[in-house]
Amino acid sequence: MYNIDLGQYLDGIGSFREKIKALKQSEDEAKDKMDELSQLRVNKPDPSLIPIDELVNELSSNRYLIRPSYQRQEKINLYKSSAIIESILLDIKLPPIFVYKNPSGTKEIIDGQQRLLSILGFLGKQYLGLDNELHYSKHNNFKLSRLKILKELKGKRFDSLTEKLQDKILDARLSIIEIDASVNEYFNPVDLFIRLNNKPYPIKENSFEMWNSFVDNEIISPIRDLTKNNIDWFYI
Repeated sequence: MYNIDLGQYLDGIGSFREKIKALKQSEDEAKDKMDELSQLRVNKPDPSLIPIDELVNELSSNRYLIRPSYQRQEKINLYKSSAIIESILLDIKLPPIFVYKNPSGTKEIIDGQQRLLSILGFLGKQYLGLDNELHYSKHNNFKLSRLKILKELKGKRFDSLTEKLQDKILDARLSIIEIDASVNEYFNPVDLFIRLNNKPYPIKENSFEMWNSFVDNEIISPIRDLTKNNIDWFYI
């Protein structure tokens, strides 16, 4: 009717089949394209909000590592821990928690360890350690103390709070910033850890805390004791 030859588009006529075959993408080409696209992803991560209840459950699995080798020892005191819980109950947003998703897929806590340990301690929950064993926080099941605003909760443990307040803590959302190794090839979690801890409690260069970031505590502790016993004459 329109005097148009469609023969070249019909299977079996002309070189149509060869053209289609040439246009098809091979599996190797598809993989290369996916790798190329993955490199175009934005490296700057956006924070996500995760309920405390969900995060606490994941901390007891091998998905998270709350105490990687470069982390500080657990030093937060009960007053600061209580202040963290009070902030949650007052809907005060806590600073974001920085997480590094290493090449094996495990999420290492770079910054926010003390906040998480305070929450775990108050809830009486465990976390998975480097030894692949479950551990409790140093202040497990602690009582709230020195509260500035919610003074009526002083001396209360989690299980002695009302169900409403318990749910408020469990439903509270923490801000998580995740840095994925697959799109941040040259990222160094130790470097970010030291940078984030520069203020207000700085980690000084060539200090024991800086060395703790790289060396096992079993080695650093005897060196610290040896230094303490000989620092007077050694300094001279």
